[in-house]
Amino acid sequence: MDLQDPKMKAVVANFFDLEKAIEKDPDLSHEKLDVLRSWSKNRDDIFPGMTDMQLLLFLQSCYGDTEAAKECMTMYFNCILEVPQFFDHWDVTRDQIKQGLDTVYYSPMPRLSPKNHLMMVCRFRHTDASKYVFSDGSRIFMMTTEAQFLSRGPQEGLCAIMDMTNMCFSHLWRFPVPLVRRFIGMIQEGMPVRLKEIHIVNCSYFLPTLMSFLKPFMKKELADLIQCHSGAMDSFREQFPAEYLPTELGGTAGSLQQHHDDNVRLLGKLTPLWEAKDAWSSTRRQSREQDSD
Repeated sequence: MDLQDPKMKAVVANFFDLEKAIEKDPDLSHEKLDVLRSWSKNRDDIFPGMTDMQLLLFLQSCYGDTEAAKECMTMYFNCILEVPQFFDHWDVTRDQIKQGLDTVYYSPMPRLSPKNHLMMVCRFRHTDASKYVFSDGSRIFMMTTEAQFLSRGPQEGLCAIMDMTNMCFSHLWRFPVPLVRRFIGMIQEGMPVRLKEIHIVNCSYFLPTLMSFLKPFMKKELADLIQCHSGAMDSFREQFPAEYLPTELGGTAGSLQQHHDDNVRLLGKLTPLWEAKDAWSSTRRQSREQDSD
């Protein structure tokens, strides 16, 4: 991307402080960043012109291992090219994205979890399954995760809280198997994020059906992260005091709507970055098609 473009400079102004991030993590260094920068330069399969902050997220997610970071970057950008349903048109003004945002709360919480992980709460707004599109929901989840880490900087991990309130059995028919498989595979191997906690709360009677559908696509390491909480949810509240949670989950940290709105505003600020990725991926796909002819 063109960092001399005033619009792109405004985007980068929302990114985290690079020096502070390196200073607080002994696994990170400018020397390792130089390795990634040199490796990624002039490769047509890697998004060009990435900032050091973007490179650092890949490096930190791999605990400072430059070779693992290269593999993660290759997997991530291959996913962008191969699964446009998740990665194209990251535009909060687009009708499909607006419907997705009106269907599910995507609410990063202001505080880190008690285990020092970035917390994101997702919850269906209503029970109308016809409004939910899995690819758009996955797209917004990816947008949100990338925006949060770009703005907050590297984190010890991600804590995903999936609230089944308003989720109905009919939602399961909205999960296409090929896309679910790709999404779970990407989370396990291709995201520059350390996924550390998955909590499913307000569990419904059909949770076993949902888990039997999802688990065949999961590695044991991912499946072992999942904790399910139902009824009075004592097991959940023991881990998350009220000050960490939104009001909808009995907490005192503001509403899901409030944090969802903050998220949408941040996503909008990063629009030039999303547009640059779209332009790159479109060009690369066309080039691939020409090469295969």
